[in-house]
Amino acid sequence: MNKHKKNFIAVTIACIAFFLTALCYLLDSNYICTIANGCLSLSYLLWAIREYKNYKKDNNNK
Repeated sequence: MNKHKKNFIAVTIACIAFFLTALCYLLDSNYICTIANGCLSLSYLLWAIREYKNYKKDNNNK
């Protein structure tokens, strides 16, 4: 998977999470809140993995 596609997936998941968070507060639904928090956590995890891989790649090039 190329770099742009990975960024697109992470950003898409984050957007879904923020949309679900807004729905959560509007509808006062714990189920939607749980899904939103899971999406946001997944987005942060994907971002952290990407940053770690970039860090390792930069250190290997030195």
